Amino acid sequence: MKEEIKKNVYEIIKEIDISISEEKIISSKNLISDLGFDSLKMISFIVAIENKFKIEFDDDDLDITKLDSLENVLCIIENKCELRDEMQ
Repeated sequence: MKEEIKKNVYEIIKEIDISISEEKIISSKNLISDLGFDSLKMISFIVAIENKFKIEFDDDDLDITKLDSLENVLCIIENKCELRDEMQ
């Protein structure tokens, strides 16, 4: 499941900014400094994730320190998907 989530998140990032290569995404540690995400791109990113995975970020999840790294975002998505699936 994690690989599928990662693949979908990479696609979302490339949709938000087509100039970002997959190699740059893979090597990035920080969405803001490495990929150049500003506040508008972050909002687009979050909305696209919520729509793609049918999840909703809580206010606590929207703390920029939790969303700054791709690894943190992937963990949040994975946890939310697991909770969503358990509720069904």
